[in-house]
Amino acid sequence: MPQFAEFKKKHGPASECRAVPAKTLSAYRKKLPEPLIADWEESGWCAYGKGLIWLVDPDDFKPAVREWLGSATKGTVFARSAFGHLLVWNSEGAHLLDPHYGTIAKLIDDVGLVFNYSLCSARYLNNVLEQKLFDKALKKLGPLAHDECYGFEPALALGGDGTLKTLRKVKLLEQLSLLAQLTDELKRV
Repeated sequence: MPQFAEFKKKHGPASECRAVPAKTLSAYRKKLPEPLIADWEESGWCAYGKGLIWLVDPDDFKPAVREWLGSATKGTVFARSAFGHLLVWNSEGAHLLDPHYGTIAKLIDDVGLVFNYSLCSARYLNNVLEQKLFDKALKKLGPLAHDECYGFEPALALGGDGTLKTLRKVKLLEQLSLLAQLTDELKRV
């Protein structure tokens, strides 16, 4: 049975898949839960829900983790949303970092529940990951590449209104860096 079956049933089929190198699988075996590593082996890093949710290479996000959480933090990004929300795993479990509001929230310490419950809940998808706005952005701006996200111009931190008319396709890592610079202090919620 595939890993995260409910998640894949709701958000499949996977797209934009990239194989995970054996060296990376080995490096993250002790840092991330085994079901996530097994999924990487089976499916790779992929987009789901037409690009709403992406499983990602944690190495790409190390600079973002340092900028947002500090150099002493041991967090590992394992997924992200189309708007740049980051799912971060550490010794306490999964957390969601919202770069638009400068917040981080603890989710749960079971990666299976993150995928098969939280990321399948219509309420969570709409209220947190902005699925309705994503659907409109996808229609207006087109699909994202693995290194892109939808960003607001101007950013919410600069008074942007967070509507469809202010959305643009932007480079993901650059957007995360810019938003980190606009955030005085990451708030735990």
